Amino acid sequence: MRTIIFILIGILTLSIKLQAQTLDIAVDMQAQLNVRTDIEQAMWVWNTLNIVYDVDNEKEKFFLFCHNHPGFRDIATSSFSQRPINRLFFDANGFLLGGSEEWRSLRSFLREAHEQGIMVDYLDGDVAWITQGNKEPIRIMDSLVKFNATGDSIERFDGFQFDVEPYLLPGWGTDALWEQYFGFMSEIHNFVENHPVKIRFGCTIPRWYYATIGGEHLKQIYRLVDYTAIMDYVNDEPRLILDPTEEIALADSMKVRVYIGIETGKNFLPTLSFHDKGWLALQHAVNTLNSHFLFYKNYAGVSIHYNSAYEALMRTNRSIDVVAQWTETHKLDSTAFLPVDMNLVIVHDPMTDMKILARTVRRAQTNGGDYEQRIVLSTVELVDKGPVYNLFYALDTLHRHIALGDEHFYKYPGMNTTDLLEYLSDETQTRISVDAQAGFDGFVVDMKSVMAIERTLSVPNAENTVVDLLEQAKAQYVLHSPLFSAMLVVRVEDGFLQRLDKLHYQEFMTLVNGVILDVDNVDIAQYIKYGVKVLSTGHTDAAHDRIVLLDYIASFRPL
Repeated sequence: MRTIIFILIGILTLSIKLQAQTLDIAVDMQAQLNVRTDIEQAMWVWNTLNIVYDVDNEKEKFFLFCHNHPGFRDIATSSFSQRPINRLFFDANGFLLGGSEEWRSLRSFLREAHEQGIMVDYLDGDVAWITQGNKEPIRIMDSLVKFNATGDSIERFDGFQFDVEPYLLPGWGTDALWEQYFGFMSEIHNFVENHPVKIRFGCTIPRWYYATIGGEHLKQIYRLVDYTAIMDYVNDEPRLILDPTEEIALADSMKVRVYIGIETGKNFLPTLSFHDKGWLALQHAVNTLNSHFLFYKNYAGVSIHYNSAYEALMRTNRSIDVVAQWTETHKLDSTAFLPVDMNLVIVHDPMTDMKILARTVRRAQTNGGDYEQRIVLSTVELVDKGPVYNLFYALDTLHRHIALGDEHFYKYPGMNTTDLLEYLSDETQTRISVDAQAGFDGFVVDMKSVMAIERTLSVPNAENTVVDLLEQAKAQYVLHSPLFSAMLVVRVEDGFLQRLDKLHYQEFMTLVNGVILDVDNVDIAQYIKYGVKVLSTGHTDAAHDRIVLLDYIASFRPL
């Protein structure tokens, strides 16, 4: 009997595991097949004057960004999250309250947006509305419904969002202020409900409402709106998911559409915005949020705050995107200044004295002054040449003895390709530790020489193995860096990307910040597409299997 019970328990456990695996597969398949076609990619848009009036082609540039934002340049983002910006929360107060010319320009913008598949909600708000009466917001609402009623359907707003934040007022947390806020929201709701021209009504809320004011107060607001945008302004992925979970679950139960807002502005605490992390980390967060909240039926998607800050994001926290001219040197001379216009310096032979090295690196980064920093990178050999040469000698000896028919041939003890080429050696890890602690901004790897070694040793899937080594090296650099970050530049051979499997291709594109290529490298378009900086297309010196740059200086020209 006991045996039968154990068998049944085992079958039940297996069934649960299979169901969990099936669910994981289902989530992934739904994400890949875009089953949730109603998931949106939204963006708050402020300072819209030049966009609407198309000053210096700003309107065209804006729409181009909406269809080609950084999400399309992140190779690690799933196809589910690689979608154009298709909803705008659009600041248009000056146009809506203006005259016929302003209305005509605004209608033209809305027509073009809708023709490109972009929905537009009117955006406005002032915390003073709560305490100063509803005269101004009602005037705005009256203009909005008249604007929509008198234009063609393609020239109307799709909804409106009021960004009114009561917690900015003195007295937040008191019943009196909450009643004022609730009264204000109720009047706007009643205006919308009683007007013959219906329009979608939304509001913004912070990620901590449920935890501070409680579910019952939040329900009061949800009953008044069609959707809400949660200002989930943190840049830590676990908190991005955890903090708004109660707000999202409650909204879903009440059939209120909900967006999750992410901050990209720079005038915020470092934990609140992705400004200092870059668009690569931002897109990873967007992908994580979409995957996590996929099965909340009223989850509407992510909204980025805000357009100009998002457009200005670098790829990573200290991005190599800014590099215009760069140089290489074999030693850093602590007494010599580098040309001011050199944005990046690659050092081939860093000194080993930590104090002197750190001081010299800092001097090179600032050129002896306090102005904008220059990027300074060290060079790292992924594979130690000494042990490799020993291994070459052992293999050569082995082959000669085999050729002579010697059954007792010599074999170099304790050495194999797995030890050398799958894990960083102690010497390499020490070098990385020293350079990172000295303040280098990152490192350069000559992958061409590594690939030559791996092919000589007939390592299977050599390109994938090299990417694994790169991942280990960058993790070590980040671990020891005072800034917990590292830029990675690689010298890479023609066609390298085409020989990677899908997983390592994604990993490689996420790891590297810049590449130095041969002339006519077939992979160049892919690097550019995914935001990897192409520093130079140099000339190959076949004898040394490395890039030779005239006078060690190359000027980057945008491709």
